[in-house]
Amino acid sequence: MENYYDYLKVSVKRKRAEELEKMYSAFRWEIEEKAEHKRYADIINYTFRRPHNIPNRDELQYLQVSAEMQFNEMDKIERMKHARSTPLGLTLGLAGLGSVAGGISALRLMKNAFGIGLGCLFIIIGFVLFAAAALSSYNIVQRENAEYERRYREIIENIYAVCDRAVGLTEGEEWKIREK
Repeated sequence: MENYYDYLKVSVKRKRAEELEKMYSAFRWEIEEKAEHKRYADIINYTFRRPHNIPNRDELQYLQVSAEMQFNEMDKIERMKHARSTPLGLTLGLAGLGSVAGGISALRLMKNAFGIGLGCLFIIIGFVLFAAAALSSYNIVQRENAEYERRYREIIENIYAVCDRAVGLTEGEEWKIREK
């Protein structure tokens, strides 16, 4: 009986390539071709293949889609990693810059005591805003990093669980994604 193959083409960021290879190996995909993307240096293109008449093919496909969704979620949470700290830091920093610029303008344009006092006040407010931007952004970044790490580990564990189930469906083929 002739063995037909199914083929799958996937592009992935270089930093996730090894994880992707291990994940697809759990679903009995073998690397047919691995090539650098022609335009983007941080992308790798894969062509995988596996026998068409694989046992439990439908269940494997269902589990594979579940694992792929989890895999894609990793990039989504990484993109959103600093979604709060960056805008806050930029907003406070720009407000501080505006305040300092206003203070300098007041010092240059208003040569009386009121202008000097107003200019100094705006400059002090600007530096306070710079400090607030740095401190608040740092604190939020620390919380965002902790949340990212927690969610990342949770997603990896979900992928491992799905891959373990897939390995069980493929009659115990050896699978080593949990290497330490």
